[in-house]
Amino acid sequence: MTSHRKAMEYAEEGFYHKLKGDSARADEFFSLAFELELKAAESYKNSTLEPTRSVLYRSAATLACDCGNLREAERLVATALSGDPPEEIAEELRDLLEDIYFKRHLKIHDVVIDSSTLQLSIAGEAVGFGIARLGDFIPRIQNTEKIINRTFERMCDLPYREGGSGKKAIRENACYMSVPKAASLSVSIKIGRSNAQHDLFLPPPVIIDEVMECFELANGSNIESLKKRINNNAYYRNFIGLSKQIAPDGENINLVGFTVIRNGIEKMVSLKKRTDFITNMDENNLSPNQEQTAVTGKLLYANSIRGDEIKVKEENGKTHKIVVPEGMMSDIVRPLWDCTVIVKGYYCNKVIMLEEIQKVDE
Repeated sequence: MTSHRKAMEYAEEGFYHKLKGDSARADEFFSLAFELELKAAESYKNSTLEPTRSVLYRSAATLACDCGNLREAERLVATALSGDPPEEIAEELRDLLEDIYFKRHLKIHDVVIDSSTLQLSIAGEAVGFGIARLGDFIPRIQNTEKIINRTFERMCDLPYREGGSGKKAIRENACYMSVPKAASLSVSIKIGRSNAQHDLFLPPPVIIDEVMECFELANGSNIESLKKRINNNAYYRNFIGLSKQIAPDGENINLVGFTVIRNGIEKMVSLKKRTDFITNMDENNLSPNQEQTAVTGKLLYANSIRGDEIKVKEENGKTHKIVVPEGMMSDIVRPLWDCTVIVKGYYCNKVIMLEEIQKVDE
């Protein structure tokens, strides 16, 4: 395993130079690491020794990906999966394969991602070459804009607003979208701002970096760190609710990724499927008089007078009154009015307290 140990040393050097912004030196060390790790992995090609075989192939594939050799990375993952890896390693290999596909989709020559640009990419059954179903694409762009705006307001220490259009100065920091690109279908979202407000608010790259950091924490189900980062319950619910609307459904859309460039280094987050994404619901925190439930039906209305109620009507005519917590009504619930939705929450005094809501394709 001398080759493997030396490969890890080279890889460590590569990450060191990458963090310093010296991409040329980083690439040199990653290439050296890949050559050695490939040699170590291929020596176990016909072996049944697990998890050694699959771990080495996973490591070699990761290094190939770091080197930009995506086709080789794809081949190595396939070789690893063709054996009998432990289920945990197999899942990590599948996740790596999704990242490889994501990077491949992002190789679009006419896209320039600068410091104030966030690139959103989607792929899946509902996405063709330069074309996608509007219902799968447009809402994800709109919800990304909502997350950016809410992050802007939160970082400016503004109280959460359930309605209205927000302060004029904040609205002037508008989001702009490029013409959609083909391949995985991607758009670049850029925050513009008024020259008059230039020195009054946080610069756009700071806001975009915060959005990316929160996506990473949510994607890793690091709920405690995310709650510390978004230490306001309304903003936290809002972020989780919108993120789940953006995340892949696993059917029409199986990839949703975000990319930024910092100091010449590409940073990417590929969101998990909605079913695997971080959730507000925690069965362990329910009191004895609370019971988890899920209801599917048509969202009848969002009560603008009461401000925190909705009703859902099942196919059999039964209706349910649901209380919506702060942070979810205007951005998440109200756009689903008159749609078939699935509501998840818990009963409290015969009323459902909303935790999650998703549109159901009819």
